[in-house]
Amino acid sequence: MVTTWTRVTAGGLALVQGGLLTWGAFSLPWSFDAFSAVLLVTGAVHLASAGAAAALPGAFPRVWRVQGWLSLALLGYLGWVVASSVSYMVGVYGDLGAGLGAAMLAAYAPFALVLLPTAVWALVVTRAGGHRAEAAVLGLALLIFGGDVVRWRLIGAGETWVRDAQADAVLDQISSLGAATATTAPSGSLMSAEAASCPPFGEDRTRVLATYVDLSGRARTLCWSGAAEEVVAAVGRELSTRARGLRARVDLVLGEQALDRLAPLAPPFVVRPGLDGVCAGSDGGTATCVMPWQLVALDQFNAFRPLPFIPDLRLGVDPASLRQRLGVPEPEEGKPPFVGLRRVRVASLVRGDDGVWRRFVRGRPPREAAEPSDVESAARAASGFVHRAQIPDGRFTYRTDPYRGTVDHGSFSVARQAGTTLALCELGDRGSQTQMVSNRSVLLMERLILRAPGRPEVGAVSWPRGRMPSHFALGPSALSLVAILTCRERFGFTRLDPTIAALGELMLASLLPTGRFTPYFDVQKGAAHDAPFSLYADGQAVYALVMLERLARAHPEVLPKSAEVYGEAAERAMTFYGEEYWHHPARRFFFIEENWHCLAARAALETRRHDAYERFCLDYIKFKTRTVLAAGGGYSPDAVGGNGFANVTAPYNTPTAGYGEASSAALAVAKVRGVSMPAVEAGLRSTLDFLVHTQWDKVACFACTDRLDVTGGFSESLASPVVRIDYVQHAWAALGHGSRVLGLDAEGAARASTESGRPG
Repeated sequence: MVTTWTRVTAGGLALVQGGLLTWGAFSLPWSFDAFSAVLLVTGAVHLASAGAAAALPGAFPRVWRVQGWLSLALLGYLGWVVASSVSYMVGVYGDLGAGLGAAMLAAYAPFALVLLPTAVWALVVTRAGGHRAEAAVLGLALLIFGGDVVRWRLIGAGETWVRDAQADAVLDQISSLGAATATTAPSGSLMSAEAASCPPFGEDRTRVLATYVDLSGRARTLCWSGAAEEVVAAVGRELSTRARGLRARVDLVLGEQALDRLAPLAPPFVVRPGLDGVCAGSDGGTATCVMPWQLVALDQFNAFRPLPFIPDLRLGVDPASLRQRLGVPEPEEGKPPFVGLRRVRVASLVRGDDGVWRRFVRGRPPREAAEPSDVESAARAASGFVHRAQIPDGRFTYRTDPYRGTVDHGSFSVARQAGTTLALCELGDRGSQTQMVSNRSVLLMERLILRAPGRPEVGAVSWPRGRMPSHFALGPSALSLVAILTCRERFGFTRLDPTIAALGELMLASLLPTGRFTPYFDVQKGAAHDAPFSLYADGQAVYALVMLERLARAHPEVLPKSAEVYGEAAERAMTFYGEEYWHHPARRFFFIEENWHCLAARAALETRRHDAYERFCLDYIKFKTRTVLAAGGGYSPDAVGGNGFANVTAPYNTPTAGYGEASSAALAVAKVRGVSMPAVEAGLRSTLDFLVHTQWDKVACFACTDRLDVTGGFSESLASPVVRIDYVQHAWAALGHGSRVLGLDAEGAARASTESGRPG
């Protein structure tokens, strides 16, 4: 028996679920297909059930029962999709595939949590005597659906935000402070790792922290708390009499919140990256505070290591590290790790060497739409950074800390060296400086060539130098070959032809009869060593074969094989990756990183078109466009155009730039195919705008070291300080190729102007 209360409750749930399922039919896969149809039908039945509950009480039990069976059928179908896809990916990618499979299982869980309780409820209640179990099943459903409500209620508990209304007025008063200083000497870096001691903070007080370089050349931070007018006057007196130079930063505290109330929900993310500072101290007493920009400079938003056995997995704040920075002891045994810590929300102003005060958010001025000239300037600045990053032996400085001025030459990577060289020879100017930097780099790769003892015609680029490995890795050698071939085309580096031939033999030897590449070549056996796929290497190897065929057609005397041999190998590989590689049920929902296949498809447009391979690229980029944080999605304005975990972390530059590279290539392919992709064009424009905003420049470098010039560089994100050469390489490639394909560069603008002036 279905009671009135049951009918109303179940009808309401069916209405909500039906709406979600219908939305999912058009939003979850990147194209409408069988999965979309199944979702749509199930959603329609849920909506019909809701309608019957409201208007046809007699028919409701039957419709509700059909809804229950359809929900179980959908869960079974999704379970098959997940299971078969996980099995495929484990076979293809080994341990990486297992990790991707775990992510898919996590994505499956919300479907089960939404549909399973109500499906079981419907089937139990509508059977004979089902009303006896109704209360228990309904209780389970309410427990599951109510969990998130309780969770978000807890997040709001304990908030004590105290000041917002007068923030703009206070910041305007500070912005009007005169630029008179005690000395006109250069300010120097504002970098200070020390926490500031602040007076008691109350609801009737304004708290401001000011950072400046004093007359002795030491960066220091002072804190004032009191009436707004008194605090602004004190800041003005301090900066006008005790500051050396003009450079200064002011942080106005808008409010605070106890962290121990929030930390059990998501410990690493309770402090918003680049937006929140942290204070320690009792309520109403003196506080010790570190501001958001200091936490970024000290890399505190990458301090938490959830899995100690994976040292590179770092995200969010760590309470022990925060306590160390604030100089406060560990909590008593049994107390929460964040007890006594409070996050503070601030609004910031920075005065540069030009004497102009600017609002700052996450270390940058408020974002403005980038003009085409801004994109070109950003690309030139990235090029300049790469030039400065090279050391005499040809290597590029791997890691640079813009605040401390430390550099790392030891963590050398062949792939990152090759990728940077590729960007130089594709996008650099034809000046002597670019040629010299490119030449040094390719000669370094030549010195790193090793030959297989049993097959000396097969070579690989290997590091460390002089040590013969048991296996040659495909990826670094494939990308090195692409870079060398590109530099040869651009600057005529013909002395590397023997190196090109040896690396070309490795590409051919690594291609299996099926058309897929194996990531390793057994040096002792002189044969390919079959193993699971390796990220990036396959697309890079296809790219290399395409370029080898092009070189062999133009200069058949250079290579040991004919253009037909390289072309047949490229065709076989394209057929495999276009028709067999990523063909499983999950293809309709997601891909992994396939950027290099799009770059290879673009390179092949002149010599070897392959329909399935090009469609693989376009399908991939349709999916990838959905990862771009779009305007109007509720994201922080500085995050729009980036890739990341919404507002939980600051968007990451490398995946953002990777999308820019791949979408540029995909749009070039689409243009040749006569396909319009407005969503991809919009995503690329937004991405370029994001990259221009996050690049290091003179204004952003208010606390950068004076020992190094990091302008033109890119950090991992706006909440992470370290600049790495591969971050810069990918961003430069996105800016350069993106501006070309969108017609934002000088040539494209001239072309558009000419075309617009033609008679119709």
